[in-house]
Amino acid sequence: MFENSRIIELARELGAEIQKTPEYLDYHLACEKNDADDELQSLISSFNIAQMNLEREMKETERDTVKVESFTNMLNEAYNSIMSNENMRSYVVAKDFMERELNYIYQILAASINGKDPFTVEESTGGCSGDCSACGNCG
Repeated sequence: MFENSRIIELARELGAEIQKTPEYLDYHLACEKNDADDELQSLISSFNIAQMNLEREMKETERDTVKVESFTNMLNEAYNSIMSNENMRSYVVAKDFMERELNYIYQILAASINGKDPFTVEESTGGCSGDCSACGNCG
C-alpha cells in the first residue's frame, strides 16, 4: 500500500465523486431494477440451468446430440428473452458506459504510473484491456 495516505484519500474522494454522477446513478438504478424484476430473474435462472445442463452434457464421453441441441436451444431462447427485457437493455447500456469511463480513468492512472503527463492522456478506444504484459503498444 502507498505510504502516502493522501493518495488513498484521493482515491476514496474519486470513488465518492463517481457515485454522485448521473451516469453512476443511472447504472445503480438499472441494477436495482434488474434485481427487482422477477420475470428477468426467472429468465436468468432458466439460462443458468440450461447452461449447466449443456456443460454437463458436453463433458460426457458419449454425448446425446438431441440433448445438446435441446439445451442449446433453451440456452439461446433464454438469452434472447433476457436481452429483450427492457430492464436488462437499460442495464447493459449503463454498465457499458460505466466500464468505458472506468477504463479511461484506469488509462490515466496507468499512464501516470508509467511517467506520462496525466493531463495529456487521451481516451484510447482501441480495446486496451489495461494489461500491458502482452502488449506494450502504448508508447
